[in-house]
Amino acid sequence: MQVANGSVKRSAAVVGAGVSGLACARALAEAGLEVHVFEKARGAGGRASTRRETGFSFDHGAQFFTVRDAEFARLAARWVADGAAAPWNALFAEVRPGPARELVMREPTETRYVGVPGMSALSRDLARGLDLRFSVRVDGATRRGDRWHLTAQDPARLSTTIDLGGYDLVAVAVPAPQAVPLLAGAPALAALVAGVRLEPCLSLMAGFRETLAAPFDAARVTAGPLSWVACDSSKPGRGSGEAWVAHATPEWSRAHLDAPPEEAAPLLLEALAEVLGIDPGKPALAQIHRWRYARAEGQLPGGCACEPSLSAGACGDWAAGARIEDAWLSGRALAARLLERS
Repeated sequence: MQVANGSVKRSAAVVGAGVSGLACARALAEAGLEVHVFEKARGAGGRASTRRETGFSFDHGAQFFTVRDAEFARLAARWVADGAAAPWNALFAEVRPGPARELVMREPTETRYVGVPGMSALSRDLARGLDLRFSVRVDGATRRGDRWHLTAQDPARLSTTIDLGGYDLVAVAVPAPQAVPLLAGAPALAALVAGVRLEPCLSLMAGFRETLAAPFDAARVTAGPLSWVACDSSKPGRGSGEAWVAHATPEWSRAHLDAPPEEAAPLLLEALAEVLGIDPGKPALAQIHRWRYARAEGQLPGGCACEPSLSAGACGDWAAGARIEDAWLSGRALAARLLERS
């Protein structure tokens, strides 16, 4: 693109519109680059998204966020001031279900915030003003000379590819296993990302017409199939239907990853009842979401993977940690590294 002084505006492609991809794209755009964001889903947010089904609202991925970094704290403060986020003043517990049931109420050591009216409010804010292109599954990134050329799968004819054009920089903000083939033009970078292992997570979304008499709003679970349960309808700005999210452990998720939802849902509903210590009865809605790549073991130095000499890199919470703040910091870190040579 030609700019007013006659120079050519540098361009960047960001693959993935989760928190890290949006943070990276925004930093690149603020630096004056022309940025296109490609996302295979129909909306932004990745695991920081909200599912709405027949009167119920579920944050079926990321449940909340905390604040430690000073720069992220300024962003979080603006979200709260704008009404896009609020503290979640919930009753938290730690539960060990089973015959020797243990229930311990836990006071949070730091404030937990949530998006309002759902976690997807955060990505909507981060995406404001960016050029986002949804339902585009990028399947190739080829280095030609000093530019990256991207292609995508044609949704109408799967055997046909679409040319997405050439870019000076490319940032891949998808789970590590999906990023590796897109980084083939940067072999050392691809090898680094290929070493990252991510665990799956099956997420149960259960909606009830009646209010349950649960002794807590959210709990970490220390035994059985589940690792976390939360009453999403206890969060500020939610609807009236009682909505519970239950996350299975990595071990249970691996063992049941390809099980039909109608088989996995009853098993996790039974586990949820054990954790709550009550019989919730038949839910009005019970669905399973499969997060095939949910959590990494550890992180990369610098919070991202980058090869500035090739103007390419990858980011995500898998590179920096498990929290929303980590994903945001990873995207910002990658943008800074890519801009070193711009």
